[in-house]
Amino acid sequence: MATIDELKTNVDSIKTEKDENLLPENLKTGVTCLGIEGAFTADANAVANDMLSGKTAYVNGEKITGSIEQINGISADADEVTLDTISSKVIGKNTETTYNGYINSNNISINIPYANLTNTIGLTADKIATGNTILGIVGTYTGGVEELESQITQLQEEKKSLQSQVTQLTSDKESLSQQVTQLTADKSNLEQQVETLTNTNTQLTNDKEELEGQVETLTNTNNQLNESIENYESQINAINQTAINILGHDANDDN
Repeated sequence: MATIDELKTNVDSIKTEKDENLLPENLKTGVTCLGIEGAFTADANAVANDMLSGKTAYVNGEKITGSIEQINGISADADEVTLDTISSKVIGKNTETTYNGYINSNNISINIPYANLTNTIGLTADKIATGNTILGIVGTYTGGVEELESQITQLQEEKKSLQSQVTQLTSDKESLSQQVTQLTADKSNLEQQVETLTNTNTQLTNDKEELEGQVETLTNTNNQLNESIENYESQINAINQTAINILGHDANDDN
């Protein structure tokens, strides 16, 4: 039989375990033990609509089962199609169908009907060349071929015109080359004529200087002759004066 001390020790041990383990957070809500009211799960606020179907949890001491159905995939036709010009995207939306449940985002598809897409981007038959079908629209445009043929014809005519211009330019080049050759020959002839005229001018200058020398010589000779004549006349006058003095009359009167 246990002694009083042993019983006291056991009571103290039980009291210590009570104080350490018998806490409100260790008792579920709604349970009271030795005066301790349970508070475990008292702060939970989830409801069945917050959890997937088949999932369970304890809230305020009560076990609840989720009611949200899981939708593994969605495929819907877009009833609204718009163009996002900033991100360069075509955006399709389904605004008529409502889905209640958890949707697996890895398996969602929005189908954009051809008619909605072509109306949004403005694609019509007259913008598609004949013989081509795009997004279900059969092309009716025929102007492209005719326009292309017209452009080809125009380019061919321009090519002929350019070839004619090149031919004319080549001919003009040859003519200019001949003119340059002729001008070069004319320049050479003119240079020869200038040289001849220069030589002639030099000869004329030399002849002029020689003639001027001869004129100067003749002038000097003429001056000398004039002086001789003057001397001769002075001598005659002296002889006449002497004759007058001797004969009493001019010697020229005897003649």
